Amino acid sequence: NAMKNFTENTRVQVPAALHLCKLGYTYLDDITSYNPQTNILTDIFIRSVKRLNPELTDLECGQLLDKIVGILNNNDLGKEFYAMLSSNNGIKLIDFADSSKNEWHVTTEFTCENVESGDSFRPDITCFINGLPLAVTVLATCFSGSFLVVGFFIIADHLLFCSLNLQAVTDDRFWKQENRSSFWK
Repeated sequence: NAMKNFTENTRVQVPAALHLCKLGYTYLDDITSYNPQTNILTDIFIRSVKRLNPELTDLECGQLLDKIVGILNNNDLGKEFYAMLSSNNGIKLIDFADSSKNEWHVTTEFTCENVESGDSFRPDITCFINGLPLAVTVLATCFSGSFLVVGFFIIADHLLFCSLNLQAVTDDRFWKQENRSSFWK
């Protein structure tokens, strides 16, 4: 029976990851260098921050990573991290003006674990920008055979839930600033 060959992995994860790779993401298969408190990909983060801020030393980049880990432990729903991430002055974590200056990565089944509580979850897909895990997605098949992307967009420890179908994700209108609302406005 051909239907037995269809799994969540073959029907949704692989096609979604391949689609992201076609959009410019690089697939990461075996992630070993990451901060277990935040899932920040440390080597990629340090390399990206140095590229975007050439005046920073290795020590300063490490201190910045430590600062972000501390900020992510705040109980402010990610406001301070969001302010740091979206700041137009100071240290640049993401180049919002020229997306080609960023490193885009995707992986599947990357375990997110709260070291203190022992709680964990394993989203279908995790998307990283410059080593920062900024979006995780849980994918599900629909009765029609197409699939729905259900995204949990992470800013620090706060989950912003949205449900998008794949057409909306690939539609340029979705990504234009004037069509998105800010969580904290």
